[in-house]
Amino acid sequence: MQRIGWTRPTAKTMRDMLHIGAPIFAELFLVSLFVMVDTALLKPCGTTAIAAVGLTAEPINVLEFLFFAVQTAVIARMARASAKNDRNAIHAIIRGYLKLTLASAALLAVLTGVFAVPFLTLFGGTADTLPIAVPYFQISLLAFVCRRMYGAMATILKGLDKPQWSFLLNLIANGINIVGDIVLINGYGPFPKLGALGAAVATVSGCAVGLVCAVVVMRDQLRAREIRIPLSDWLRSTWRETRAICTEALPMAGEKVMIRLGIFLSITRIAALGTTAFAAYRILISLQNFAYLGAEAVATTALIFLSKAYANHDRKAAQDAFSAAMVYGLAFSSLCAVLFFAVPGFLMSCYSDDPQVLSEGVRVLRIIFLYQPFQAVALIYASGMRSCRRAGIPSIITTVGIVLVRPSLVYLLAGPLGVCGAWIAIMTDEIVRCVLLFALRGKMWRQFTDAPTPSPAVV
Repeated sequence: MQRIGWTRPTAKTMRDMLHIGAPIFAELFLVSLFVMVDTALLKPCGTTAIAAVGLTAEPINVLEFLFFAVQTAVIARMARASAKNDRNAIHAIIRGYLKLTLASAALLAVLTGVFAVPFLTLFGGTADTLPIAVPYFQISLLAFVCRRMYGAMATILKGLDKPQWSFLLNLIANGINIVGDIVLINGYGPFPKLGALGAAVATVSGCAVGLVCAVVVMRDQLRAREIRIPLSDWLRSTWRETRAICTEALPMAGEKVMIRLGIFLSITRIAALGTTAFAAYRILISLQNFAYLGAEAVATTALIFLSKAYANHDRKAAQDAFSAAMVYGLAFSSLCAVLFFAVPGFLMSCYSDDPQVLSEGVRVLRIIFLYQPFQAVALIYASGMRSCRRAGIPSIITTVGIVLVRPSLVYLLAGPLGVCGAWIAIMTDEIVRCVLLFALRGKMWRQFTDAPTPSPAVV
């Protein structure tokens, strides 16, 4: 077997990846930014309202995380079909994916809406927060269905090399959400003052408009590729393609479940350290997420390019795309590492003025900077393996790291070292995962070297 390693990427590949990756990064940053703004606008409603709305965040995340696993599988499948210009396969993927998303999102929304009180109580709802949290959550479930549908269409557009539309759809939806928050929470003009419920109504409005725009954009993009999906086709069975999507997404879905479990196990130990320590931890998570989303954008871009190379059995294109992704990933992660090390006090002061929180955070940021490149490299290798149908490898490694390595070290080190010990555990987990994925990189390249003949298109 010919080994494929890192070489200097071509200027064309670097430009192409930047063209695709920049909108993906902007979209992720935009979503993260609007979540923070949405919370800040509830400040006039009081602490109870903020806590009640914050209570609903984790249940919504739990409902959404399996959809993210399916999105990754669909991006890879769409990229492979697009590379071969297989209109029949694209046709089948779109029908199967959208029907699966609508059915799953609607079912989850109905079930959790009916049992909202016990569901939210499970996540820490109390007599103070539930009266506000329950109606907010039930209204937000309408937004959940709309968001998952326009998110599915945005995923399809990414697979068709049109990520800029995904960014614009999120810009429209979240822009309407923010304007609606300002108007409906405070009751400006002819609108009533709805408080926390106004935030839920604004979110539904933004997501509904985003869904309408997504339908229009996707229809136009499919017409440009001469792909027609008549209304009668939506009534036909899509079991074969739906099963193929779910099969490819299964390892990633299992990985998402394990990630949620691992984070839960770690947080329970960190929360026991006290309010100040936990506040510092949450701020550090917010800062770390910025570095993570940049690396995730690069990894998603790599997934698109490597999936196309795999579909075409093009080893040179795979090598070129992988090398370009490494350049971008290491450059961005190194920049974040420099910021974390050089100006930790400034970064922490953007979130808090508490001297203890600042002191704790500055110390930990000097640790966080160490593993940034390892995180980026691991994400890129994981995307490479997913692009060639080897998703089980990163899923198993992530499960071992985040469910066994990280919580064990958090429980061992957080006691004597506090938040600093918790982040040493997180750093160890990230580095171990990177080393294991690097050691198993031959499994990925073997797939590109001896790529199997693709199966016939599903009609």
